[in-house]
Amino acid sequence: MQEKILTEKQEIQIENNGLINDLCKIIEKNDIKFDQESKMMYSTDASIYHMEPICIIFPKNKEIIKKIINIANKHNVSIVPRGAGTSLAGQAINTGIMLDFSRYMRKIIEINQKDKWAIIQPGIVVEEFNKELKKFGLQYAIDTSTKNRATIGGGIGNNSCGTHSIIYGKTSDHVKELEVILSDGELIRAYDMNKDSFIEKTKLDSLESKIYKKLPDIANQYKNEIEKNFPKIDRRVSGYNLDSLIYQQHKGNINSVASAIVKDSSNIDLTKIIVGSEGTLGIVVEAKVNLVELPKYKGLVVSTYDSIIEAAKSTNDILSFNPAAIELVDKNIISGCMNNPGLKHYVSFLNHQPDAMLINEFFGDSEVELVKKLENVANALSKKNNVKQVINITDVKKQENIWKMRQAGLGLLMNVKGDAKPYAFVEDTAVAPKYLPEFLEKFQNIIDEHGTIAGFYGHASVGCLHIRPMINLKSNNELEKMHSIAQEVASLVLKYGGSLSGEHGDGILRGVFTEKMFGKTLTEAFREIKLLFDPKKILNPGKIVDTPGFTNNLKISPNRQMDRPKTMLNFDEEGGFHSLVEQCNGQGACRKTDGVMCPSYMATLDEEHSTRGRANLIRELLTDTKEENGLLNTRLIDALDLCVGCKACKTECPSQVDMAKLKVEILNQYQEENGVSLRTNLLVNINKLLKIGSYLPFFINFLNNNKFLKY
Repeated sequence: MQEKILTEKQEIQIENNGLINDLCKIIEKNDIKFDQESKMMYSTDASIYHMEPICIIFPKNKEIIKKIINIANKHNVSIVPRGAGTSLAGQAINTGIMLDFSRYMRKIIEINQKDKWAIIQPGIVVEEFNKELKKFGLQYAIDTSTKNRATIGGGIGNNSCGTHSIIYGKTSDHVKELEVILSDGELIRAYDMNKDSFIEKTKLDSLESKIYKKLPDIANQYKNEIEKNFPKIDRRVSGYNLDSLIYQQHKGNINSVASAIVKDSSNIDLTKIIVGSEGTLGIVVEAKVNLVELPKYKGLVVSTYDSIIEAAKSTNDILSFNPAAIELVDKNIISGCMNNPGLKHYVSFLNHQPDAMLINEFFGDSEVELVKKLENVANALSKKNNVKQVINITDVKKQENIWKMRQAGLGLLMNVKGDAKPYAFVEDTAVAPKYLPEFLEKFQNIIDEHGTIAGFYGHASVGCLHIRPMINLKSNNELEKMHSIAQEVASLVLKYGGSLSGEHGDGILRGVFTEKMFGKTLTEAFREIKLLFDPKKILNPGKIVDTPGFTNNLKISPNRQMDRPKTMLNFDEEGGFHSLVEQCNGQGACRKTDGVMCPSYMATLDEEHSTRGRANLIRELLTDTKEENGLLNTRLIDALDLCVGCKACKTECPSQVDMAKLKVEILNQYQEENGVSLRTNLLVNINKLLKIGSYLPFFINFLNNNKFLKY
């Protein structure tokens, strides 16, 4: 059914679309989607934004991507690379050709155990990569909370950091070389280039050569502005990494911020500027990345508090013990776990319900050393009046559960009923840890003054917290409130010398404030960088600089609301059918390949068979559809066909999106309109058919053994 529908729609569109016609000449039929329903599924990421692509392509190799770029140039359309689509600032969506690397380009090409590096393709999932590396006692150090579905290519685009950045740094600290396809289709290798190689590159007549000729000039021209306006903190991923071209970068040591200017400007490492560029400067098709040894022993000291401010104060005390990580979670996440049937065992060790918790991790070379560290930290914390409970944890399984609780933070915050949700629009700020208590207090004041509440969690060790105020995107007044909060928070971040983005990138969300953060001069420098790499602006345009408006292209808005269909089932507990669909926030936990959710996605690796893909499709069909009842769409029925109704999404999805219940309602409405299919009738009456078959054993055996009927 799926292939038939898709093929019919392709044939109709090819006749009238020169771009699609050209693409279909080089792309196999099953590796390109341009039917309306597929575009709906890929029109969002985990952000608040919505942009519908022209088509989605699953490239198999770098040669295909070069051809796609040439076609994009011919038709003057944009290209956006995408991994798992977990981006929170809108950088994984656009209105052009979307390249989904997660289906094919997910291979590990080489692992060098001796020198501790590996070569991988961008679509490899971080956790899958680490499973292979574990055999060698190694790991990829960047461990975001989405690591069980996020791709390394996406992390390169964002310059991701993760829980242990206090010791391991950012993605830019671990990328050794990159293979990148530039906007004109040229394949280049970016690496730390010496002077002789640099001079040879500048003699060529190519886009790469132009980049090498011009980039040092831009860095030197704006050197004073870079020194003045780039935040002097570890967690800064906003803008383009111009500071990396003039500073010797630090690698995860928060106490040693880089300050030494590189005198030899011809010693250029292009990886530093490409990492964190969100696909706007080039398309990464291969990466050589650094590996680190697995910690020999790990343990946790968990401490609880009456407020996030008290937890932030405690952070600075714990930093003196050289932790590997300090993660903060607030009461919303803690209570969310306690009330979630699938997650409540993660917090069973608590003897009360605190307003804040710090997860403090320490590494040791021996069990004795580790236990001693944990005892020292626990003893020190126990003497503090603001600490309510302290517990040391060395059991591996219990540690895993606590980290799973932390990783579920985003989904748990979003698991609220009603139209108001804790949305990500100021959720990635970073300041120096010493300012964190004061910063959080003023941040909380902004939230209070606007008459709302917020959820808090994140990386206290490096002053990067994810803060999500409750906003109703369906109200014009609430949109004004959201913009006002964002503007005031931006000013607050600048006051403390911080960064608007500590790890999730700029995209649209923070790209709107690029000029406010860096000033007009540096913003112009960013534009020069963009035009140098991408003169025709075909690579993920409208991200980092020259973005759409803050409240443009919203996924949900006063003008983009779902119809509320009449239902047979009762959805009062969920707040209505529409509310259950909107529980999906796009974080993509259903794309993981462990546990039970989502079995159909695990089998196909196809977005339409994930809970998120189905929820996106339902929402879009009921939001912007010309059909009288979008739930009767045959493509939706096809997407739901492989949902086995296991209800794993009800427990394993942190937002508890009950796709099984939604499917029952949709199938009922579809069958009321179109009747029950022959297949369903056969399954419903299987007992009767088997009884009849028992009277005809020879005939049934003949059918079963007939090789022509087996297929």
